[in-house]
Amino acid sequence: MEYEAMVIERSSRLGIVGGELVTVAKLAVSLAYMKLCSGNLPLAVQLGYRGHQMCVQMKKFKLDYSALSNLFNALFLSIRFEESVQVLSWLEDLSFRDNNIIGKALFISGCLDLLLYAGPFEQARRLVRRLSGSLADNYGFCKFVECEALLLKRTIDEKPDKVREMRSKIFKHLEQILTQCSTSPVYYPRIYHLKAYVNLMLGNDARSERSLEKAFQSCNENKLEKSWLESSKEWWFTGMVPMEDWWLKTAPHFPEWTVGMAAADVGSFEKNKYLLKMPVLDADKQLVWQKQSEEEAAWELFRATGDYPAY
Repeated sequence: MEYEAMVIERSSRLGIVGGELVTVAKLAVSLAYMKLCSGNLPLAVQLGYRGHQMCVQMKKFKLDYSALSNLFNALFLSIRFEESVQVLSWLEDLSFRDNNIIGKALFISGCLDLLLYAGPFEQARRLVRRLSGSLADNYGFCKFVECEALLLKRTIDEKPDKVREMRSKIFKHLEQILTQCSTSPVYYPRIYHLKAYVNLMLGNDARSERSLEKAFQSCNENKLEKSWLESSKEWWFTGMVPMEDWWLKTAPHFPEWTVGMAAADVGSFEKNKYLLKMPVLDADKQLVWQKQSEEEAAWELFRATGDYPAY
């Protein structure tokens, strides 16, 4: 408590210079992290802002990555989304200016958090145009497309008239990540898995099965994705497994992770993945969705043959 009071008091003084300022800044960033871990979010935010201000004043950019990341998490958990977006924009500017991989990873992770919990986040869409093709970037892109697939399912459920716009975006991103992952083929199974899911939600069963087969073929030693693919294939096409999200039931009973844990200690938990559920449409939504699908099929025929079907 003595050091906390000292940091808060001294960090408010703009006249501090030299080594003392560096020490106070490091203490502020460290204490912000400790308060974040302990759940004292108001103090974590207060110290986070002050730590960031001192990092900017001293041009200690490496320290500022930690300050901004911790500050974002504290604001995000406090549901202060507007401030979270502002802090992420600072992190984006800093990491892309310096081409810092860790900073980019922290930025992408924050964008995905906002995308999943706070609704669609346009800045997350912008980042896919700025990725360099590194392993970390491709992983982040895969998670972004996964978020889009889950949002597509929600859109089909709740706003079927908005599906066409979102469908074009997600297919564009799927093709983009397939091309980009030529440098990271380890992610091909995940991409084809998501492509199979998207096609199935849109009623393209044959395309879905082809994508699923490509996912299996590209697995190689990726046993995690292969087990997930096997589960999806059973849920989607054979009906042998009840459409029930076993992950939600199993997660509270996961064993405590300890050093030296054997496979026998984990049991069958590794088979429980969150379920990629299919949309459920009522009669009115089904009519809207069917009309959109027919129009899309007509345009595809027109683009391919020049003939537009008569109804």
